[in-house]
Amino acid sequence: MTNLVGARKVVERSSAVIGDAREGKEGIHGNHRTMTKFTSAQDPEFKKVSDVIWRFVRDAAVASNDSE
Repeated sequence: MTNLVGARKVVERSSAVIGDAREGKEGIHGNHRTMTKFTSAQDPEFKKVSDVIWRFVRDAAVASNDSE
Protein backbone atom coordinates (compact mmCIF):
# COMPACT_ATOMS: atom_id res chain seq x y z
CA MET A 1 0.00 0.00 0.00
CA THR A 2 1.43 3.32 -0.94
CA ASN A 3 0.67 6.68 0.58
CA LEU A 4 -1.99 8.54 -1.35
CA VAL A 5 -2.18 12.31 -1.40
CA GLY A 6 -4.89 13.36 1.03
CA ALA A 7 -5.46 9.81 2.26
CA ARG A 8 -4.74 8.35 5.63
CA LYS A 9 -3.36 4.90 6.21
CA VAL A 10 -6.02 2.48 7.50
CA VAL A 11 -3.69 -0.41 8.39
CA GLU A 12 0.03 -1.03 8.52
CA ARG A 13 1.62 -2.24 5.28
CA SER A 14 2.21 -5.73 6.70
CA SER A 15 -1.55 -6.12 7.14
CA ALA A 16 -2.40 -4.60 3.76
CA VAL A 17 -0.38 -6.92 1.53
CA ILE A 18 -0.18 -10.66 0.98
CA GLY A 19 3.52 -10.62 0.13
CA ASP A 20 3.38 -11.94 -3.43
CA ALA A 21 5.97 -10.42 -5.79
CA ARG A 22 3.26 -9.90 -8.43
CA GLU A 23 1.14 -7.90 -6.04
CA GLY A 24 0.50 -4.26 -6.95
CA LYS A 25 1.47 -1.48 -4.62
CA GLU A 26 -1.48 0.82 -5.21
CA GLY A 27 -3.63 1.95 -2.35
CA ILE A 28 -7.40 1.95 -2.30
CA HIS A 29 -9.30 5.05 -1.24
CA GLY A 30 -11.62 4.61 1.71
CA ASN A 31 -11.82 3.18 5.16
CA HIS A 32 -12.65 -0.39 6.20
CA ARG A 33 -16.34 0.21 5.55
CA THR A 34 -16.10 2.00 2.18
CA MET A 35 -13.04 0.51 0.50
CA THR A 36 -15.01 -2.49 -0.79
CA LYS A 37 -18.07 -0.60 -1.99
CA PHE A 38 -18.03 0.42 -5.63
CA THR A 39 -20.46 2.38 -7.79
CA SER A 40 -20.09 0.03 -10.78
CA ALA A 41 -17.71 -2.29 -12.60
CA GLN A 42 -16.29 0.84 -14.24
CA ASP A 43 -15.38 2.43 -10.89
CA PRO A 44 -11.59 3.03 -10.94
CA GLU A 45 -11.23 1.56 -7.44
CA PHE A 46 -13.13 -1.58 -8.51
CA LYS A 47 -10.88 -1.88 -11.57
CA LYS A 48 -7.79 -1.85 -9.32
CA VAL A 49 -9.11 -4.73 -7.21
CA SER A 50 -10.64 -6.67 -10.10
CA ASP A 51 -7.49 -6.48 -12.23
CA VAL A 52 -5.36 -7.96 -9.44
CA ILE A 53 -7.84 -10.75 -8.71
CA TRP A 54 -8.09 -11.69 -12.40
CA ARG A 55 -4.28 -11.68 -12.70
CA PHE A 56 -4.02 -14.10 -9.75
CA VAL A 57 -6.74 -16.33 -11.24
CA ARG A 58 -5.03 -16.36 -14.65
CA ASP A 59 -1.62 -17.12 -13.11
CA ALA A 60 -3.09 -19.92 -10.98
CA ALA A 61 -4.72 -21.48 -14.05
CA VAL A 62 -1.44 -21.33 -15.99
CA ALA A 63 0.47 -22.85 -13.07
CA SER A 64 -2.13 -25.61 -12.76
CA ASN A 65 -1.88 -26.43 -16.47
CA ASP A 66 1.92 -26.40 -16.32
CA SER A 67 1.94 -28.96 -13.49
CA GLU A 68 -0.20 -31.49 -15.37
